[in-house]
Amino acid sequence: MRIVKDIFIKRPMMWHYYLSLFLEIPIVFWFIRNIPQNILEWTIMVGYIIISVIYYRVNRDDLKYYFVSVSEQLSKEYNLKFWKYFFSFIFNCVKFISMGVFFQVLLQSLFRELIIPGTGITIYSLPILVAMCFILSKILFYLSKLPPVYLLGYLTIPLFIFSLIGIEKSLLSWTFASIILSSLIPQFLNEDIRLLQTKNFIKIMNLNADNESKEKLTRLRYQFLLFIPFLYLALIFSELLIYNDEFNFLYNYLFERHENIQTVSYLSDLNMTVTVTVLKALVVLFTIIIFFEFKDIIIDKISKFVLIKVLKNEFKVHLYGQYNRAFFKNKKWQFDESDYFSCTKDRFQSSNKDVYIYQRGILKTDSGSPKNVKIVSEDILIVDDTYYVKSTSDIYKTLSQKNKSIGFKLLKRPDYSVILFPLILLIIFIFGSTLVNNMMTNNFRGEYVLANVTKDSIKSIDKSQTIQFKNDEILVNKGKYKVNNVTMQIINNNDEIIGSYTKRGVLVLKEDSQNRKYYILKSSQLYKSVTSK
Repeated sequence: MRIVKDIFIKRPMMWHYYLSLFLEIPIVFWFIRNIPQNILEWTIMVGYIIISVIYYRVNRDDLKYYFVSVSEQLSKEYNLKFWKYFFSFIFNCVKFISMGVFFQVLLQSLFRELIIPGTGITIYSLPILVAMCFILSKILFYLSKLPPVYLLGYLTIPLFIFSLIGIEKSLLSWTFASIILSSLIPQFLNEDIRLLQTKNFIKIMNLNADNESKEKLTRLRYQFLLFIPFLYLALIFSELLIYNDEFNFLYNYLFERHENIQTVSYLSDLNMTVTVTVLKALVVLFTIIIFFEFKDIIIDKISKFVLIKVLKNEFKVHLYGQYNRAFFKNKKWQFDESDYFSCTKDRFQSSNKDVYIYQRGILKTDSGSPKNVKIVSEDILIVDDTYYVKSTSDIYKTLSQKNKSIGFKLLKRPDYSVILFPLILLIIFIFGSTLVNNMMTNNFRGEYVLANVTKDSIKSIDKSQTIQFKNDEILVNKGKYKVNNVTMQIINNNDEIIGSYTKRGVLVLKEDSQNRKYYILKSSQLYKSVTSK
């Protein structure tokens, strides 16, 4: 038990590093055994080697990471840079997906005569699943610096529940979920929740009613209500990305299945349920990250709009003290005490001795041009995009000790780069759909030859018996059959499924309930492997 804890909890990325390094061994032997024959193959091999060397060099610090506790880790300031994270994410995806593809090719070369029915998870789909696990664990570790297994323990239940909620295709309908989210849960975010506990418990916990607790609960309640429409949009976005023909085809292609995601009931297929649930949870997480970054700003703007514009309350400024300019330079936060505003109610005196009067977001003066001002809080001002912090505030005392990211959070400035998360997902979806659609409608076409199969093994090839796969039709002798590009199935004139084809270039036609004929695509790697024996 101690060994398991040390591997997965205390040193979570050590096993990740060494296991991926160990899996490189069969790939290296496969490279040595199968020397590239053209420039493209050489480019792929050399490119993969370069990517692998860079990966193991960049991530060698993973071996030094040691996890103590959640509280100890959360106490550390962790500066998450979007572009660094984004390029790391892309690099890890390229690395491990390439590894998974190489393993698929390796397994196909070892079991090239084995035809496994498309039920369950085949041996050829395992490398892709392993690659997804590597990518997911790396993403979770980079985001939180917590052990992936530990973090999954916290996130699995809420993410799994949210993934079960959907607009159209789901186990839990949005109508039911919205009733629970909007009517039941907000009732618990109320100061009256103290009444549900005994007096002794309240006394021990010192849960006395005060304005600070009431303010926190009120803000939390409004944040949760604001979360509901964000979740709705995230679910729509996730279903748009997942429940379409291109993703359905890609799922069948990768896992060698022939399923229609639109018609398969939830939880009826374990492989599909796990795949869809994980992807849906990731899409929802990458979308609602915008909510977590902007929730306070949105609530602040809505509340000010209601108080000032709707209720017609007069906005009066009462600020006191000196506000010095704050800026980030040489990788640290600094203050310029020679650039300041000294405030008395709505009167702002600058370091240049110019006197301004606050009027509806503008500092007006008789001696110069006006300035735009935003009062973020009692301690923070933004004058013409420059931050000023009150010299006697807690923020002023601690800002210089923080990194850039934490400093902006103290100044209540959101990280606008998080908007790129859903935008990048959308771009990947658009380009990915275009590429997959082209593969779905153009690949696997050509001439197929009959294969003599006994006990799931190809014994010989009969080149005299051929069929043609052109456009969306299978031409057999003088007959024609339709093709479902999404499920990779062959359909007769009575809309009955009479066959299927796989990414390996194997086409199966049912003659009757007992007999089948196997055909192999002449341009496939499988055909070359079989005929070269």
